Order: sequence, then structure tokens, then C-alpha cells
Amino acid sequence: MRVGKRCYWYFSKWMRLATVSHPVRIVLFWKDRGAAEASKALVSNRVVWEVLRMLRVYRHRWTGTETFHRDGKQQLGLGDCRVRSSKGQTRHVYLVSAAYSLLMHAMHASGPHEWTRRTLTTIGKACRAVKGELLERLVDRIVDKLSDDDWSMPQIKAVLAQA
Repeated sequence: MRVGKRCYWYFSKWMRLATVSHPVRIVLFWKDRGAAEASKALVSNRVVWEVLRMLRVYRHRWTGTETFHRDGKQQLGLGDCRVRSSKGQTRHVYLVSAAYSLLMHAMHASGPHEWTRRTLTTIGKACRAVKGELLERLVDRIVDKLSDDDWSMPQIKAVLAQA
């Protein structure tokens, strides 16, 4: 099978597995004809799908669903939920999904936010940029309150403690 400029060798077979109640299609890929071990294995319940279709669906899943889970866990705290109720856990997933969607939108925005497409090429970079901007605005706000409004440090700490 040729994918782009690369040539892959594969073996495909549908079969029944002892731990699964339905037949599955297994596809094994080798990067070289003489390779001793397969470089990738795909398993699907779509036994009538041809190998190329399985590969296309897998590639789409990896660039969509799997990257959301990876970025959600590594960058946005998806795996850090400490809530015990299912309603709270669902809300946590909704908030992570919303944050991911907003960051993805910012990364691909055009017009006045053109810099985001050049600078924020990953969710991690976008998270760090948002964190940096929030910290900068917080410091600016504290300096304004100290200098312009004559707030004391205890007043600022009290307001921050309420947040």
C-alpha cells in the first residue's frame, strides 16, 4: 500500500477474539518488507471495511479525538477532576471542551489575531500565552490599585482571596 511517498506492507484478516463477542478486522502494518515486527496494528469491528478506509479513519481519529484527549489531559486539566458526582465530572469535561474549542479557534483565527496563527501552533503554547497574558493583566491591575487608587497590600490580598 502506498500512502503519499511511503510504501507500507500489510496483512489483514477478520477473525473472532476470545474476549470480544463480535468478529473484528485486524490489520498489521510493516514499514519494510523484511521487517521482523509490525510497526502498527489496527483492530476494528467494521469487518467489511477495506484496509485503506480503516487507515483513513484511524488517521482522522488521531488528528481529532486523540489529540483532544492528549491536550485536554496534558494542558487543560482533563484528568485532574477531583469531583465525585457525575454531574460535576460532566461539567468539568464541558469546561475543558470549551477551553479547548476557544484555544483552537484562537489558533486558527484571522484578522486582528493574525499573530495567533504564527505564534500559537500548539495547545500548550496557547495555554502558556493565555496564562502569561492573565498574569500580566493581574500585575498591571495590582500596580494600578497601589498607585492610582491608593489601595494597601492588605486590601489587594483581601480582594484576591475572594476570587
